[in-house]
Amino acid sequence: MDFAIALLAFIPAIFIVIIVHEFGHYTAARLCGVRVLRFSLGIGKILYSRKFSPDGTEWALSLLPLGGYIKLLDARSEDMTQYPPDAMAHEFTSRSVWQRMFIAIAGPAANFLLAVFLLTGLYVYGIQHPVAQLRTVPAETAAYHAGLRGGETVVAVNDQAVIHWNQVRMLSANAMLDHLQAIHLKWQGKDNGYHQADIDISHLTEKDMKGDFLKHLGLMVAYRPAVLGELEAGGPAERAGLRQGDRILAVDGKTVIDSLDLIERIRKSPDSALQFDLDRQGKKMTLMVQSGHRMDDRSGKIGRIGVNIYAAPEMVTVRYGILSALRQSILKTAETSYLTIKSIGQIMTGALSVKNISGPVGIADYAGKTARAGGLAYLGFIVFISISIGIMNLLPIPVLDGGLLLYYAVEIIKGSPVSERFFRIWTAVGLGLIGLLMVIAMFNDFGRLFP
Repeated sequence: MDFAIALLAFIPAIFIVIIVHEFGHYTAARLCGVRVLRFSLGIGKILYSRKFSPDGTEWALSLLPLGGYIKLLDARSEDMTQYPPDAMAHEFTSRSVWQRMFIAIAGPAANFLLAVFLLTGLYVYGIQHPVAQLRTVPAETAAYHAGLRGGETVVAVNDQAVIHWNQVRMLSANAMLDHLQAIHLKWQGKDNGYHQADIDISHLTEKDMKGDFLKHLGLMVAYRPAVLGELEAGGPAERAGLRQGDRILAVDGKTVIDSLDLIERIRKSPDSALQFDLDRQGKKMTLMVQSGHRMDDRSGKIGRIGVNIYAAPEMVTVRYGILSALRQSILKTAETSYLTIKSIGQIMTGALSVKNISGPVGIADYAGKTARAGGLAYLGFIVFISISIGIMNLLPIPVLDGGLLLYYAVEIIKGSPVSERFFRIWTAVGLGLIGLLMVIAMFNDFGRLFP
C-alpha cells in the first residue's frame, strides 16, 4: 500500500515538473524561430504520439517517466534534404550562440518560475508551520549548556528573525554547511525576557547531519500536551476509566513531557500495569491502566491502550498579501537553491558523503509521505523537486543544460563552435557521469529503505 501511494504521488509530481521544464525550452525555441520536431513526456520508446498544431510538432508520451525532451530541427542530426528549402531558416545551429544559450537556460528557469508561482499561492493561502518553541532540553547537550531548558521560543538564529521552526532548521543547516563553530540563538524565556547564547556545533559529525541534526544539539520542537483523544470502545483505556480530554501528567510517577512522550511510554510498555496521573477538568486523579499490545514489523511487540493521541507540534499559520507573498517566494526559492548548490559542492569536494544523494526511489518515498500529509505538503514537495531539477540541470555536466551552457561559453571565448568530435566525446562523458550518479543514487535509496 505504501509503495502504491508513493508511486501514485511521484508520477504526477515528476510529470508536472518535467512538462514545465520542457515547455520552457519549447517556448524559448519558438521565440527564437526554431522548429520543434517533438515534445516528449518521458524517455525511451514512444507509446503514443500525435501532431495537434499546424507547426508540425509531434507531441509524444514515452515509456520511462523519469525525464522528457524536446527535439529541435538540427542539421547535425537531421537529413535536411527531406525538408523544404526554407527549413534552414528554422534550424537550431543557425541561431546565434546567445539564442542557443537562451533556449538551454529556459528549462531550468521555468522550474524556478514554477516554484515561485506555487509558493506565492501557498503563502497567500496560508501555510502552517510548527511554532519555534523548544521541547524539554536533555541534560549534557550543547543547548543545555547554553542555558536552555525547554519551553523557550526561538526568535532569531544568527541574527535573522524567525517565526516558525522550519526557519530555525534552515538557518541552522546553513550554519553547518558554512562550517561555523556555533549557532547564535536568541529566545524569549518563560519569564517573557529575551536571552541569547552561542550553541556549539563544532562537535557534529557528518552522520549527525543525516538525521535530525538539531536533536543532537538538544534542540527539539515542542509538541502538544498529552491530552487523550477518542477512545476505542471496550479498549484498555476505556475499561480503566480514562476519558477523552483527560490530560496525562505522569506515568508510573514520571512526568509526561508532552503527547509524543506519552505515546513513546505506552509503546515501550506492552502488557503492563501503568499508573496514570491525570487532570480532568481541573480535578487531579490517578487510574491504573492495563496495556495490551500489537505487533509491528520493525519494533516487534509494542504497547497500546486503545486511545487516539494527537502528537503534533503547536502550529502557526503564516499568510502574506500577494506582493509580500511573491517576495517571500522568490527569497525562499533563492534560499533553497543556494542550500542545494552548497550541498552539491560539499559532496563534490568530499566534505559530504555521496550517501546523501537520493534517486527516484527515495524521491518517490518522500512523495508518498507528503501526499499522506495533505495537499499543502504535497505542493511543497513539488516546489522542492522543481527547484532541485532546475539546479541539477544547470550543473556543468555534458548532456544537461548546464553542460550545453558551458559548451556555448567556450564557443563565445573561442569565437567559433567546438569540433563535432569534441562534442561527441563531451556527450559520451556526460552520459557516463549521469549513469554513475544514477547507480549511486539507487544504491543509496535501497540502502535507506532496506537497512
